[in-house]
Amino acid sequence: MKIPLKLKCSECGEDNTIFVDLKESSVSTTGSCGHHIWGALGSGITIEKRLLYRSNYELLDQKDFNLSIVFSAMAFECELSYLHNKWERLSAYFEKQPYLSDEELEEMLRKYANIGKKIDYVSELMHSDGLDDFVNTDEVFRRSVTEGFPNLNIGNLAKDFQENLFWPRNRILHLGDTKYDRKDAVGCFNISTLGIAIFDKMNVIKSTETELKLHTKA
Repeated sequence: MKIPLKLKCSECGEDNTIFVDLKESSVSTTGSCGHHIWGALGSGITIEKRLLYRSNYELLDQKDFNLSIVFSAMAFECELSYLHNKWERLSAYFEKQPYLSDEELEEMLRKYANIGKKIDYVSELMHSDGLDDFVNTDEVFRRSVTEGFPNLNIGNLAKDFQENLFWPRNRILHLGDTKYDRKDAVGCFNISTLGIAIFDKMNVIKSTETELKLHTKA
């Protein structure tokens, strides 16, 4: 899978779009002027954020709104899987249980009846009171949802993420339904970006609490 990156040539100022592999950390090419162009991706540019880059490229550059929706949903689901695996492994470590293999974690992920259940479960790994409580107690996210996302409701967020992001993705992939337009793609991109930001912050808070716990034990 390729991710588009835009690099400006320092010699002639031309913008160059370069496609790199999903896991590549650096890229180089030669601009039309013959000048060598090089760029690197920071460690904070995670796989889910790279998938959002691809979604944004399909939305703005290619005008492929349906494919943009697919990548937006893929980015959010990638975030969920990463955090599920991270915190399940750490939970097993703290409980002195055997190390969980990739295969075992994949099997655990497959047990969820739907993406809404997965969203709820992963959020509870980091915030025991769940997604809705976390968003409701965070002023920035509470205002973002209530003022900027009329299709999302605190108290029903997992289901709303499912219906407004993953259901369109499913209709495109499972039914070949390509009726979606720019407004739909923008909405899905924004919902995915919001969801990833919320889960990122839960992860940061939980990671800080875990580090303090480890230091206290030491």
